[in-house]
Amino acid sequence: RNLNGQQIDKKRKRIIKVFKDFGFDIEIHTDLKEVDFLDITFNLNTGLYKPYKKPNDKLMYINTSSNHPPQIIKQLPASISKRLSENSANEEIFNQAKEEYNKALQENGYKETLQYLPKQKQKRKRQRKIIWFNPPFNKNVATDIGRKFIQIIDRNFPRVHNLSKIFNRN
Repeated sequence: RNLNGQQIDKKRKRIIKVFKDFGFDIEIHTDLKEVDFLDITFNLNTGLYKPYKKPNDKLMYINTSSNHPPQIIKQLPASISKRLSENSANEEIFNQAKEEYNKALQENGYKETLQYLPKQKQKRKRQRKIIWFNPPFNKNVATDIGRKFIQIIDRNFPRVHNLSKIFNRN
């Protein structure tokens, strides 16, 4: 922060040299005011951040009539709203970015529009060691795989079994 342009350039050259010594190439830009990192643009002067998308990138989401679990299709707009809200510093920035995402959702058959979700302080939760069974989903399968799996668990790990504390329907 407190370095002048010449000192910053010397540090940049030193870092490039260290990388070259290990056989790597690195590109370093100095004196930037805005930085794109993954899917966020940071403004280093104001401290604000907003969602970033490459200019020629086309947004694509799963279609509502695709062969995905109904809960996945139902929750997609909510998860996009949450991600955009978290990547936006405030509601105004969110509203500027949401139009393109709403258009992509409508093209894929969704009727919902994206809503800003203010950040909420999360309660600290105890992490439990749980093994989940998520059966593969396909609309063409008629067998209730989940029920069959639970029946196998109940049959092979009754309450008196040593492993029933680990393998049970709960």
